[in-house]
Amino acid sequence: VEENAPKVEENTPKVEENAPKVEENAPKVEEDNLQVRKGEQRRLLGLTREATVAELTGGTVSREKLSTAAGSTDLDVLGPNGELIMVGGPAKAKDLGNLGRNIKVYKEIASERGVKAMAYFTDDTPQSVIDFAAKRLSTENVKTFQE
Repeated sequence: VEENAPKVEENTPKVEENAPKVEENAPKVEEDNLQVRKGEQRRLLGLTREATVAELTGGTVSREKLSTAAGSTDLDVLGPNGELIMVGGPAKAKDLGNLGRNIKVYKEIASERGVKAMAYFTDDTPQSVIDFAAKRLSTENVKTFQE
């Protein structure tokens, strides 16, 4: 060992020359992946809410496609007596036009089947959404529930 060489501590970890750099192995978070995760979270939240309403009403979660001249949407819950039940939360306030269209589809199909169209909203849904739905479905067909 040369006299001028720096001293190496015995416990100093050695780094291999060809070892990959941390940056190369670090997970990359891309905006697209975040959007997918947010979409998946919304989907799971919706399914959880639908399962809760199905349990409360004695109905079943449904993915039936409902279609009329007004548009199309998925049926959330089929009530025990055939009721068509939509389920939602605070996000419904972001697009009352879409909510109104969906209510119209539910009402038309419910009328054809001779059953009620109903809506169940989480108890943190803005009152404006509940009033909007009640005006179209009647007060007795709009309910709130605790998540």
